[in-house]
Amino acid sequence: MCVEEFLRKLSAYIAEHPPVLHSEDADTILDALFWAYSEAACADSQTVLQYNENLNRLLNGLPVERANTIIDTVNDLCWEHERLGFINGFRIGMRLEQEIAQ
Repeated sequence: MCVEEFLRKLSAYIAEHPPVLHSEDADTILDALFWAYSEAACADSQTVLQYNENLNRLLNGLPVERANTIIDTVNDLCWEHERLGFINGFRIGMRLEQEIAQ
């Protein structure tokens, strides 16, 4: 089977059997991989725990609703940075594989 025929069959298969991403937050396969990874590897490092403790100490004394809003915003920012780093790591790895194969 030539490459063109394989790609045609693969495209037809994917069109008939779209992947189930199993996450409402995933729009792409890489997003789904990130969410699966983040659920499986959720242990925080000592550095992350220390930063979290520092943040909580800084928020101490604020009204609970205000502190929660700030923490939610910080968490969203961190998740997005981690997600982009994960996805870009895959992209760089794929590009490296292409360069090595040349």
